[in-house]
Amino acid sequence: MDTIKFIITESSDVKNTPYQSCDVVVQFNEEELPHAFFNANQVMAVSHIDFVEFDLFTCSCGEPGCAGFQAPVFQKKSEKQVTWQFPLAEMYTTQKKLYSFDREQFEQAFTNLFNELQKLEAENIFLASNFDHMGYEEQDLGFEPHPPITISEGTDWWKNRLFAESKAHSIITETVGDSFSDSFTVQYEDKSYPHKVSAYDLIGSIINDFPRGEDDDVYFDKLKKATDAFALALKGDYNKIVDIIQSSYAENDLEAKDFICRWFWEFENNEADLDVKKIRFINKPL
Repeated sequence: MDTIKFIITESSDVKNTPYQSCDVVVQFNEEELPHAFFNANQVMAVSHIDFVEFDLFTCSCGEPGCAGFQAPVFQKKSEKQVTWQFPLAEMYTTQKKLYSFDREQFEQAFTNLFNELQKLEAENIFLASNFDHMGYEEQDLGFEPHPPITISEGTDWWKNRLFAESKAHSIITETVGDSFSDSFTVQYEDKSYPHKVSAYDLIGSIINDFPRGEDDDVYFDKLKKATDAFALALKGDYNKIVDIIQSSYAENDLEAKDFICRWFWEFENNEADLDVKKIRFINKPL
């Protein structure tokens, strides 16, 4: 079994504030992973969930992609084991792509980290990723930054979000298969989106929405209808999916063609008359 360990770095002053900041170093089998900011809130929440995708590291702005992490890590828990599957692309500098941890050791490491971070917060030391860095840098210009959030606040927010996403994945998987797998190609006339995408990402873009919690009944009703329509589209019937795209985007004062531009940026400044009825989802190699 592999082992996971977290080491909290020494704290340093944060400009224009009474606070200090720290970060977390991740070790696998006593070897440190080169990283940007530890994506603490999301990762702490992930430790409570059985099957989920997440970003281990992030940027100071809070966007993992900005730091070069364009694909997620997948976590799967069994009764005695936790696995982390890293993306094949070289975004993370790891010795291998699949790590298997003893579940008890894994969860104890997270519990210890959470407790240590709470102790530091009592001394005004917060995680670097929980600061409004842009706000503090621009405070001299009159921009009022938000105070740092606590690890408890951040973890609770992400747990709510991720449990809701897990419910959404289950709904999609029951109807069209593995919602995580990047299995689909988006086509518009003779153009193809250059990357395969998951059913979850596709259906999310169709309803132009995301879950805000497990009790977000309005979202889950839209998701179920869109998933059923997506299944019909895969069989060649695009009528219902077109209706859903049109109504979903209209709710946000957008047009159906904005769905097309979401996948094909070259159309954004093009006055061409885009027709969402020409969109196609392909779940086999081109």
